[in-house]
Amino acid sequence: MGLAVRLVRDAFRDEFDHAILVTADQDFAPAVNIVVMEAKKRVSIAYVNNSYRNALALRSKCRGAEFIQITRKMTDACEIS
Repeated sequence: MGLAVRLVRDAFRDEFDHAILVTADQDFAPAVNIVVMEAKKRVSIAYVNNSYRNALALRSKCRGAEFIQITRKMTDACEIS
């Protein structure tokens, strides 16, 4: 809940132009909608491939957000030393 509140607060404080939220949790939908529709900010929601079903439900509730699917190929390409 704290992240959703901060997302909305920061949007109205003009702390960002584009938020990237990594989740498939539908509970973020109201906050995303406020940020996109009322604060007029760009929001992208990234989700991992295995949460596709949850992401579809979130997508149906979020108007105007962009969605990014994080695939296994993408994560394999990342190397952490």
